[in-house]
Amino acid sequence: MPEKRKRKMLKVHLNNSYKEMRKNILSEILRATDSHCNSEEIEKLLNHKYFEETFDNKKWDVFYNAINRDNHYIEDILNEFELFNRELDTVILLCPLKENAYNTFKNVQDCIFTLQKLDYKTYEDNIKPFCRTLSEIFEHFDFANGYHDNDPIQDRIDAL
Repeated sequence: MPEKRKRKMLKVHLNNSYKEMRKNILSEILRATDSHCNSEEIEKLLNHKYFEETFDNKKWDVFYNAINRDNHYIEDILNEFELFNRELDTVILLCPLKENAYNTFKNVQDCIFTLQKLDYKTYEDNIKPFCRTLSEIFEHFDFANGYHDNDPIQDRIDAL
């Protein structure tokens, strides 16, 4: 029973951390595009279909240009990724995971590590993988498979 309770607590904690990270990143995206939203609108934007409708290619271009001009947005978003990465470390250390959950979480950590090592100030092309990662998180779009309804990270958190 204690193991089950610990797993449930870690799941709730990681779920809250993931949602908080996404909200904070959305706030940065909105600041970069000079869009102002209240907390209710940010909650709506957490839905990938609503996000996709709201952030058309034109808005993504505005975001891309803004982070290209001013890298502090990237740094703030990377800080959010790092905080979530630490939460993942905790879960991986404290909770025995099935192989598919472990692999998913390690892939997320690898992605975060890679994004942190890219030189955004010197190489504009490094902003593209950064934006692709955000697109995967918020639009559920990846270039290999296109759009999908589920969030693989959220699915693994739910399966804990």
